[in-house]
Amino acid sequence: MSIRCNTLVLRGCRRRSGLTQNELAELFGSRRSSLISRLENGVRRPDITVLIAYEVVFGSPPRDLLNDSYREAERRVAMRARALKARIEIREPNARHKVEFLDALIRQSAP
Repeated sequence: MSIRCNTLVLRGCRRRSGLTQNELAELFGSRRSSLISRLENGVRRPDITVLIAYEVVFGSPPRDLLNDSYREAERRVAMRARALKARIEIREPNARHKVEFLDALIRQSAP
């Protein structure tokens, strides 16, 4: 799965803050505004350092920036959790704790 960044969210946060691309790049630990430009234009995908800095600077969790990728990962995990739960129920009839955990995970991922 490829990470997709919601470029409008990043650009909107930066503009609302009044920061220039160069100023935000400095806060993100980069010396060049091209980092922010490439993120905002979808040319570059954010790495973990950028995602953490985004939350520190703007107070928003990375999932806001990665909403499409987050939803796709959530959907895939729920699908795998259903399959795993079915196998565990057959192989380990006394594994109630695991089944309850997986049920909660599946409910959390429900649309």
